[in-house]
Amino acid sequence: MNHFSKFSMTDTQWDEITLAKRVSAGDEHASILLLEMAQPRVEKTAMYLCRDLPEREDVIQNTLIEILNSVATFQGNSSFFYWVDRVTLHTAARIIKKKVRRQQLFEQTFIPLAEPKSVEDEMDHRKMQQALALLLEKIGLKERTALVLHYLYGYAADEIADMTQTGVFTVRGRLRNGKKKLRKLVLGNPTLVDWIAVNK
Repeated sequence: MNHFSKFSMTDTQWDEITLAKRVSAGDEHASILLLEMAQPRVEKTAMYLCRDLPEREDVIQNTLIEILNSVATFQGNSSFFYWVDRVTLHTAARIIKKKVRRQQLFEQTFIPLAEPKSVEDEMDHRKMQQALALLLEKIGLKERTALVLHYLYGYAADEIADMTQTGVFTVRGRLRNGKKKLRKLVLGNPTLVDWIAVNK
């Protein structure tokens, strides 16, 4: 990949607020630790936001840079990963709009998928996730966003409203409608229906 390489957290352990302050002060080691904490989350979210690899790379690169540049805004009023998710979401939206592309989001959704127990199960699991990703492309951007934030990371409607600057009732409506549309799409896909039935 073309983005920051992963780092290993070894010696120093800081709480998130202290770490953010040290990064703001120009501490290089603190910056490495911060990237180590944030990068897996950013990569995961970017994968769900962007199916196109070059676009995904841009989102990851720019988000990690934005995290370093704006870390002073993290005051500990929310969890560190909540803050990272907001930065990722806003950075991705800006990049995607700039490229005049539709945002691509997917999630395991409201359907409980069994955790893979073997290498074969893991490969099958990934195939099903990819199949769901394709189905989610047929759902509107705003509803997809709500589904991913709620079912992937477990954010409540009020938190999603805060992150997307939308009313709570609007978010709840998007979740309800998005869930209904996705269920209909899933039930119309024999492969997904059979796999889900087997793994219940």
